[in-house]
Amino acid sequence: MKRAAGVRVYAEDAEGAEIKMIMRREEEDGKVVEYTSAPMLIRFRIPEWMSELTPVIQLWNPNVNAWIEMETIVSPDSFWEQTLSHRTGTCLLAVSGVKRPRDCIGQAVLALEEGISISLPCGIADIVSLAPLAAFQLPEDFSADLDFISAFHVWILQDGIELSGADLEASFPLPDLYPVENLVFLHWQFDAWTELQTTATENRTEADGTLTSQYVLAKRSP
Repeated sequence: MKRAAGVRVYAEDAEGAEIKMIMRREEEDGKVVEYTSAPMLIRFRIPEWMSELTPVIQLWNPNVNAWIEMETIVSPDSFWEQTLSHRTGTCLLAVSGVKRPRDCIGQAVLALEEGISISLPCGIADIVSLAPLAAFQLPEDFSADLDFISAFHVWILQDGIELSGADLEASFPLPDLYPVENLVFLHWQFDAWTELQTTATENRTEADGTLTSQYVLAKRSP
């Protein structure tokens, strides 16, 4: 493991006070990872629609190419989900709403405010997490004839291990501006985008998936 310390990061807060932080860089498995000398407080405002769900903070770990769930606490006023971390990187606020699916009957459904949802059989996993994604968070661009509309990432974990064969039904709301025949449902599989066969019912487009992965709704240019 190689270390390089003494890298300074400068910033200013809202009042103009200068902030200095010592960084160190460590080479792990051929990749450079940055750590801060003091733990950073990472906070997300909890949307009102999440108040009845279980929000979690996910941190991208490039060494294992996976999102890691952080240990978090909710602020005393219940407005913020927060965690401490020495590692720099990309964080996102996700929803973990199916903590014990083996206790339910039939199908477990997890939904986001944007209308994105997944449905999976009860009893196949300990934890299921769902988070919306922006276009810049996707692992790779898709073909030039497709335009991004919406995306999400789903994690299906059993005993801390991601399940790659868990059946689920993924669903996006149908946008009003585009004909159904121009919509494409994509799934990230084996380091490539795969187009899924979809059905459109009651203002929604649905597809069957089998992996902990990213799902994208895109529009094909005429």
